[in-house]
Amino acid sequence: MNFGEQIKKIRKDRNLTQQGIAEKLGISRQAVSNWENDKNLPDIEMLIKMSQVFHITLDELLLGGTQMNNMTEKIIKDSSENARIKMNLLGIKIGGALLVLSFISLIAGVLSPISIEGYFGTIFTASMYGGILTFLIIGMKNMADIFRKKEYKQQNGKLLAIGGTLVLAGILAYFLSLVTERVSSYLGFLGIAVGILLIVVGTRTSKQEIEK
Repeated sequence: MNFGEQIKKIRKDRNLTQQGIAEKLGISRQAVSNWENDKNLPDIEMLIKMSQVFHITLDELLLGGTQMNNMTEKIIKDSSENARIKMNLLGIKIGGALLVLSFISLIAGVLSPISIEGYFGTIFTASMYGGILTFLIIGMKNMADIFRKKEYKQQNGKLLAIGGTLVLAGILAYFLSLVTERVSSYLGFLGIAVGILLIVVGTRTSKQEIEK
């Protein structure tokens, strides 16, 4: 039994209209209609509230008999995507912190005495490459997930994969500029910057979608 059928059964067993059940839950009648027609599904907080208001166990709401229903599948998918988003956010924080450190060390190196300028130069190089590599790993990980046909909410995983591809292309363009004059290093930095931006936007959008 799908979740929409579960809601209809609960409503009819209690002789309630869609408006009646909406008022008890503090939501719109349209939201209840969308649930019953399987156009939308509630989040876990609303499920807990429904369990309390209608004195029904979460098992009855989620399991739908002996087979997994669409609500259970949604919770499993949301849990998997939450874990993926948390890993992406952690990677973004680490990569961002390393890039900020590289910028600070660059400024410090310019302002410092010549005797310690090389020290800041080493920090700049290590932190910059470390930050870029972190964002590259995030993008490539999401691209690998797409190839394994894992689902992403609102296809935001593709945005992260594209971002990772641009970071990789930017890195290749930069190193190519070091050995040939045919490619500008600025083109490489542009690709890296746009790629990082797409990774950040894709992750934040996924987080917002999962929280709806």
